[in-house]
Amino acid sequence: TREAWERTDYGSGPDRRLDLPNLTEKDIYLYGWIEYGIGANNWGTPFNGPVTLGDRSWQGQLNQLYFVGERETDGSLGWDLGGRVDILFGTDFFYTTALGLDAYPLQPLGIENIASWGISKDYGFALPQFYADIAYHDISLRFGHFYSILGFEEVPAIGNFFYSHSFSMQFSPFTFTGFLGSWQPNEQTTIFGGITTGWNNFFDGQPTTGAFRILNPDYPGASDTSSFLG
Repeated sequence: TREAWERTDYGSGPDRRLDLPNLTEKDIYLYGWIEYGIGANNWGTPFNGPVTLGDRSWQGQLNQLYFVGERETDGSLGWDLGGRVDILFGTDFFYTTALGLDAYPLQPLGIENIASWGISKDYGFALPQFYADIAYHDISLRFGHFYSILGFEEVPAIGNFFYSHSFSMQFSPFTFTGFLGSWQPNEQTTIFGGITTGWNNFFDGQPTTGAFRILNPDYPGASDTSSFLG
C-alpha cells in the first residue's frame, strides 16, 4: 500500500521501483521485495505453531518473493482510475489464499482453505490482490480482491516492523472480495464502507455467498452474518 511504502525508507529515499518509461509516464509502477527468515521454539517440533506466518522452526523460510504492479489513484483534480495486482510466492502463500481462487472451494468433508497453487507442502503461489480503483476528489471505490484494512499488521513484509507477527493476527481476515468505498473528509479521518463475500473467500461454490446470500434466502445451507467494525 502507499502507506506501507511511505513508512519505509523507500518512501523518503531512492525510488527502487522499476523505471520503465512506457509505464511510468502513465503512472504505472512495478516493484517487489524478498523476505527470508528463520524462527525457533524450544520444544523440538519443526512446526512453530500456533502462529501463522513464519510457522517453521529452525528452518530458513523464503516467506515472500513478492511482485506488485499498480497505478495509484489521485482524485484531487477530478476522476481518476487505477488498480493493483499482487503475486506472492513463498511459505506465506498458504495464509493469503481465498476459497474458489487460489484455494479449493469447500470439499465434501467440509475442509477449508486447501491451497490449489502449491508446489510443495510449504511453498506455493497466491494472488492476494487484484482490484480496480475509481477516485473522485475525496471519495474512492475499490472493486475486486484485496487485503483487509483491519488491524495494525499486514501480509506485505514492507508494512511491518518485525519479522514475526502477533498471535491475534491469525484471528482476523487476510483478504476480502467485493467492493470497498472510502471517504476522507479531512487528513485525520477516513470512513470506509462496503460489501464483501466474507473472510478469505472468493467464491465458495454456494449459490450465493457472504453478504450476497440475501439474494437467495431459501438456500437451506445459507447463513447470514452482518457486522459493524469501527
